[in-house]
Amino acid sequence: MDSKYGFTLIELLVVISIISLLSSFVLVGLQKARNNAKATRARQDIDLLVNAIQLASQNEGGVTLKQITGSGCSECPCRGQQLKNISKSSTCFQGMQSAIEKISKAAGPAYTDLEEKLARDPWGAPYLIDENESTSGSGLGTIKSAGPDGIAPGHSTGEIGRRIPES
Repeated sequence: MDSKYGFTLIELLVVISIISLLSSFVLVGLQKARNNAKATRARQDIDLLVNAIQLASQNEGGVTLKQITGSGCSECPCRGQQLKNISKSSTCFQGMQSAIEKISKAAGPAYTDLEEKLARDPWGAPYLIDENESTSGSGLGTIKSAGPDGIAPGHSTGEIGRRIPES
């Protein structure tokens, strides 16, 4: 009496193929969830920075962001560059750190060490600050993250940003 125990090679290959296909769907879903989490984190960081700027403006007697940071465009040295993991010694990174440090000091004790907490966005690029007010005079400027592609504003497809309203 010949009895078969086990699986044929074809059966094993079919099962392995199905498992591989299912795992690829799971990995794609996880990647989307990771990207959504990073975008949410960037928006929260930008909101924190906007709140600090508004408080700093109030603490300093209603001054503009340009007056707080001493720059008209902290992001200008960063334009057109790949910003992911940019060197801490670069002009771009140093300018952003300086601006955030000045905002942190002007905002008061609730926002100490903001330049360390917000040194880089979730993709590894510095947050970008443009202190120029809008042409209508409303707002204090804009804060941006270069987004997943890490390319400075104007060239980026996935940047996340927010205008800073006057408080």
